[in-house]
Amino acid sequence: MLAASRAGLWIIRHKCVSRPASIRSASQPSARSSRVFWRVSRVTWVILISVYRPRLSMIINRLVVLASIAALLAPLTLHAQYQPGSTGYNTVVVPGNSLGKHGNGSVDRWGALSRGADGKFGWSSGEKSEREARARAQDECIRSGGTNCKVEGAFVNSCGALAWSPKAWALTYSPPEKSSKSEREADALERCGAGCRIVRSDCSL
Repeated sequence: MLAASRAGLWIIRHKCVSRPASIRSASQPSARSSRVFWRVSRVTWVILISVYRPRLSMIINRLVVLASIAALLAPLTLHAQYQPGSTGYNTVVVPGNSLGKHGNGSVDRWGALSRGADGKFGWSSGEKSEREARARAQDECIRSGGTNCKVEGAFVNSCGALAWSPKAWALTYSPPEKSSKSEREADALERCGAGCRIVRSDCSL
């Protein structure tokens, strides 16, 4: 009887002692598996990057080329969208291409041309705003005896040349560093045609 009791106590002690050991042995493979998983994941990412790096470089290079082409075509798109002398041209194209930073620093100077139905015209230059330039050109056209006067164009921080004849006219203007006075006048005369002469040639700077 005593021997059986001791045997039972020994079995109970054995189970109590061996249970924590079994718990520890079950937790160790879990931690080891986690470390192995992260090592495999890291190796996998390294392999993927090394394999796809040439393709990524090619894609990035293509995106850079496309962005450069878009930047080069942007000014051409603006010029095609806005006609010279229009409000959009003077407020978008000219400032966007740094054409409005001459003469008086950041102060803009405007000029305009107004033409009447009977061959009369009005001219303005050196005005502080486009509205003032258009108004002055319109007033000069009316004072010169013009009828149905209409502003044909305005320019800012540029030099203009006006070729005129009873039947035709042509206005050429550009920043002073883009063309000389003689070049602007020659261009205006060529566009105007035979019988034309230069009647105005000055700058709004």
